[in-house]
Amino acid sequence: METENLRLLQIKAGVVRRTMKEVDMYEKELEMNSSKVEELKRNGADSSDVRQSERVMAETESMIPDTKKRLSGAVADLQSFVETCTDENSSSTGLDVHQLLLEATSRMAPLQT
Repeated sequence: METENLRLLQIKAGVVRRTMKEVDMYEKELEMNSSKVEELKRNGADSSDVRQSERVMAETESMIPDTKKRLSGAVADLQSFVETCTDENSSSTGLDVHQLLLEATSRMAPLQT
């Protein structure tokens, strides 16, 4: 059962890491799209190009709350698993789960509005 707990811990930690990367990616993409829209407006680009870029930006913006919600759920799942797991040797696996949880929680704090 110990190896099963370790495997589940690795999977749950991986979900948190991947979801944090997704949040970062969408936020960077939103910044890039926002600057692109502003540049198009400044340069007097065709209104259809501006509208298309605004749609892309809105689509990216709409993905952020969902991804943050999934991150929150993944963190809660990992925290729950760590609390109920009887194997306290997670640090010997090379996974610093507690550090990962702290990082994810700190990223979620400004995300929750």
